[in-house]
Amino acid sequence: MTARNNAPMVVTMVGILLGVALLAVGCSGSGGSSPSGGDPQPRDHRARRMANCAELVAYAQEVTALEAELTSRFASGSGAGAGDGDATEGIPPSSQDPASLGADRQFSTTNVQEEGVDEADFVKTDGDFFYVLSGGKFLILRAWPARELAELSRVGLEGDPVGLFLYRDVAVVVSQLWDASALVLDPRPNSGAVTKLTILDVADRTAPKVVRELYYEGAYSAARLVGSRAHLVLTFGAMFLGIFGGVDALPPTAGGIDQAAAAAPAAVTDVLPRYWDRRDSGGAFPVGSGSACACEDVYRPAVDNGVGVVLLVTLDLADPSAEPKSTAILGNGGTVYASKDSVYVAAANVGIWPWLPVAEVQATAPRETTVIHQFSLGAEPAYAASGEVNGWVQNAFSLSEHKGVLRVATTENPWSAAPSNAVTVLGQEGQDLRIRGSLTGLGKEGDRIQGVRFLGDRGFVVTFRQIDPLYALDLSDAASPKKAGELEIPGFSTYLHPVGEAYLLAVGQTAPDPARPGTSAEVSLFDVSNLSAPSLVARETLGSLSFSEAQFEHKAFAYFAPLRSLGIPVTAWDGDPTRDPWNPASAFSGLLLYDVDPARGKQAFALRGRIDHTTFYRDDVDEFWYYPDGVQRSFFIGDADAGFAVYTVSGRGIKASSYADPATDLASVPLPAPDVRWLIEGGTVGTVGGQGE
Repeated sequence: MTARNNAPMVVTMVGILLGVALLAVGCSGSGGSSPSGGDPQPRDHRARRMANCAELVAYAQEVTALEAELTSRFASGSGAGAGDGDATEGIPPSSQDPASLGADRQFSTTNVQEEGVDEADFVKTDGDFFYVLSGGKFLILRAWPARELAELSRVGLEGDPVGLFLYRDVAVVVSQLWDASALVLDPRPNSGAVTKLTILDVADRTAPKVVRELYYEGAYSAARLVGSRAHLVLTFGAMFLGIFGGVDALPPTAGGIDQAAAAAPAAVTDVLPRYWDRRDSGGAFPVGSGSACACEDVYRPAVDNGVGVVLLVTLDLADPSAEPKSTAILGNGGTVYASKDSVYVAAANVGIWPWLPVAEVQATAPRETTVIHQFSLGAEPAYAASGEVNGWVQNAFSLSEHKGVLRVATTENPWSAAPSNAVTVLGQEGQDLRIRGSLTGLGKEGDRIQGVRFLGDRGFVVTFRQIDPLYALDLSDAASPKKAGELEIPGFSTYLHPVGEAYLLAVGQTAPDPARPGTSAEVSLFDVSNLSAPSLVARETLGSLSFSEAQFEHKAFAYFAPLRSLGIPVTAWDGDPTRDPWNPASAFSGLLLYDVDPARGKQAFALRGRIDHTTFYRDDVDEFWYYPDGVQRSFFIGDADAGFAVYTVSGRGIKASSYADPATDLASVPLPAPDVRWLIEGGTVGTVGGQGE
């Protein structure tokens, strides 16, 4: 097994064991276990700042001793542990106002959760150019005029690119590197995962230049751009990986851990992540390295929750040569949400090993809670406060900061009872996030939260088991959030998008129908002008057995307000009853473009056209088919004189189409991608391997 596959497993296994230790015996300074009922209040959640490196190392040694004890118990079969792997940042997005290039020209940008808080993505546009990560490369393409869409330049990248930001003439690419042993870095990384920032000067779009490379020990979690400052959240497990000499040093033993290898950390380099800095210096790249965070900028939470390191790094793209600033908190990573002023990390508490007897689980399982850490943003990030709520969050849309308070939507899944859903309001008091108010009992028995959207003083929550209740919430009084109204319809919505103040667009899934196998993606329009009586205006199914990336990735959802136009990526098998859903030659994969007009009532969705990406993945001459890479993003660029173009991006190409007539292709450019194809021959489907550009 490769290091890429081993790393997450090792981090989770050891983190789980350590989590049990913290629950069972506690660490000095721990606030204790979560209460069995009621609010997780009045515990003091303020994190404690480390005084120096000696205190930090001593803490790591204490936790290591607990880890060694539990490792031995686990390997001998005398005990088991509980834990929770790092949650990844959730999906669904937000409304995006178009930016203006000039008096008339407009373009859409990345669909984000909070206005003014950009999110890293694999494609960005400034209305003139596209900046794309594809096939392990950074590409720049001319975007306007649409008929002149063309690749201008490309730069090879190290590792797996996961997202980029653009600020004026500076681009920064975030990549994940899984094989640390292959990196030419001194000293050798302790972590199995390394995150790399590649900073490029793109003033000359035909010849972008790498000016700086930063390497950080740890795994990428999330990133935001506020103004010129990029803020990255990384998770690092050196307290255990460093102890064992890195992932590659772990021998295969019972439980996957060598219990004899639990040597205590001796120095801060065994605890804190390191970073390496390579800067352009006349063509050469000298390397400097050091701790990614000063010991005095590390915090230990009051509620111990794992022994990893959550690192927040701030880099000002207005001055790419400036030193990054950082702070850190000890514990598990989690869901990341950001406003213009703060970053929040919501870390779920530990769970119980699944192979424990049910009776023992019910007797010993702690209540599900989420610990939330707030960091203030600015030139230097800083720890601000911590708090705790019952239940676990679904994704970043489960959190929202408004008028100085944080709203959090959670689902709690007790072992001996049905799930319960709630919205909790937290306010900062010193370094404590204190519960101001809560609303419980959302959903029918057995329902779980499927979608959330907070919009100012209003909130909308979708729960689902068999029926889709949409709950409209009045959050104007932080101390007394209220359920104002609800609407029950079949199916469920996963992403909710505001259209002005009166309407919500939603994408989700149809309810199961006994008369038809499978379910399909669908879009809905809700009238929420009256919170006490939300209503369904229109609903549109997106094809038989269809699915859309917009159901689980909000950046794939594109609503362009100036044109009242909705772009939804879809892969579907419809129109031909003989189509085989396992045969890629039978699929439509592209974008459905709708005009959206609430005044038309049930006909609010009018299909303007379909933009097909089939040409990027089929070869009719040799009868080769790439598996249908669905459209992942779409953008609008144009003006009143020249008209508008719709740009669609999939894993194998980018296409410009006429908005007036989406069937008219204006230009297209293939993107570098792995050359793995399906061979359709004699009614069978096989694969032909290879490597793309």
